[in-house]
Amino acid sequence: MSEKSDVTERLAELGALRGLRWGFLDAADRVLNDMPESAGYDATATGSARHSLFRDRLDRVFSCEKYRVSDGERAAGLDILHQELSSEAVKTLPQIVPGTITRSNLNGSPGWTDGRVRLLIASAEHEQIHSIRWTERSETKQKVARQSLTPRVEPTILDPLPAEVLEALFANSNRQLDMPTFVVAHSLNTITGERELVLGRPRDNHDGGSAWLWDVDLLHGPDLEESRGPRPTGQAPHPDVADVEVRLRR
Repeated sequence: MSEKSDVTERLAELGALRGLRWGFLDAADRVLNDMPESAGYDATATGSARHSLFRDRLDRVFSCEKYRVSDGERAAGLDILHQELSSEAVKTLPQIVPGTITRSNLNGSPGWTDGRVRLLIASAEHEQIHSIRWTERSETKQKVARQSLTPRVEPTILDPLPAEVLEALFANSNRQLDMPTFVVAHSLNTITGERELVLGRPRDNHDGGSAWLWDVDLLHGPDLEESRGPRPTGQAPHPDVADVEVRLRR
């Protein structure tokens, strides 16, 4: 199985892809409602706000930071979890068992992990997601783009790897992070409302080429969660499956 399939299918099974979609779409909706271009908000302001809201929504859906719960705590604090969310956001908030995804920051950059891979988020200009210049981003994002790859199966002459993947495979050992780290890039056109959300492995594109070794469109690609992922709160549960308890610290 390729790394792309391995990562996306695992995150889908855990419900993480659904959580990413929910968090981004709600953050984008809030920006469109509260920061219209007609009021004078420019791309810098809306991009920064969307990024902050996206981070907050991911902490909510994954029960992290101030929304974290501990084993043995009683169900409480839904008013905190739902605070400032629209009725539609509350209705569609995915149910993900607390502890499935936890915070795993990298050099101060907000990150989330399932224990095997880490996800960071990055804001991008609309329709520029595939041409992000990582060399112009933070040192953390540059380090992620330079991280080396470890193939699950040794390539053979019958199964050659792309040149850019081979380049990463033979990267220096000091490019290895504590765990494979991927980036979720997001963009929004505040005039048309068009949105982009991509998960992928950044590529060290100092040559000006593509920003990704591989990427997945999380808004328009195939839904990998339909068969096994957790149901959102807005759907009626299967009669044979108990509701997932959501618990928050008082």
